[in-house]
Amino acid sequence: MCNMRRFGMFGRLALLVVCAGLLVSCALPGDAAAVVKIGLIAPFEGLGRPLGYAVLPAVKAAIAEANASGELGPYRVALVALNDDLDPQTAAMQARVLAQDDAVLAVIGPWSSATAASASAALSQAGLPAIGFPALETPVVGVRSLCPAASELALVINASLSSDSSRQVRFHPGDAASAADELLRLAAAGWQGTLIGGPDVARPWFIGRAGRAAEGTRAIVCRVEGARPEGATPDDGDVTPALAASLARAAARAVLGAAAQEIAGRSRPTREGIAARLSAQPLAIGWDWVQVENGRWRWLR
Repeated sequence: MCNMRRFGMFGRLALLVVCAGLLVSCALPGDAAAVVKIGLIAPFEGLGRPLGYAVLPAVKAAIAEANASGELGPYRVALVALNDDLDPQTAAMQARVLAQDDAVLAVIGPWSSATAASASAALSQAGLPAIGFPALETPVVGVRSLCPAASELALVINASLSSDSSRQVRFHPGDAASAADELLRLAAAGWQGTLIGGPDVARPWFIGRAGRAAEGTRAIVCRVEGARPEGATPDDGDVTPALAASLARAAARAVLGAAAQEIAGRSRPTREGIAARLSAQPLAIGWDWVQVENGRWRWLR
């Protein structure tokens, strides 16, 4: 390590220029802050790439705001984002990777029912608190969901199925890719009904895979109450990326708030303390409906 006193003021300025040019995190002696980490498990490659790159900027922005405001006292937050490829086994592996880093105090994600179910056991076993997108069929200690309970969503879906008597309605319990494949099979057989899915169906790649057969498909989605985020272009934008981003920001704010409370209460944050504070936080979450109209997921009017 260099002794900066040998360089004087001009040496320090030179080092700052080098750090800026390399776009790396660089601290001068006496300037370093204690660092805690938040993990993010999401798909950054393959089919789920649009989802991963919708949630990543939202989480990064929330962390940047927390670091700038100083709400975590002497600590700065670093993000560790890992790709799960929407694959359950990969998600579980990434959960174990994060669990092995003692500086990681909480995890955001994963972002599908299958990946969350797979990763939750590893996270819970390690005592690493997590807040994710899907509603788990079986609650897991230390893992919170940004969705209402699966049983609540099931009641809403069943009510929708029974109330729509104008045409054939079919529920698909799986993800967007399998829903698109089922819809194509049904359309090839001459079926002209409406497919209804859960939150995992409301993904951009459902439309790309199902093509024109996707029109009219409905899905129940989870969202932060009081917010109906619009698409990138209000006239024809797909609302699902903005919806995912709003959920990711809510998750990040919940974790950061729990960390700030933990630091204020006991100075050094721990996984156990953040888990307790995160579980006690009220989350303003609810549900809504989206429907494919003109090749885009739009809010159901």
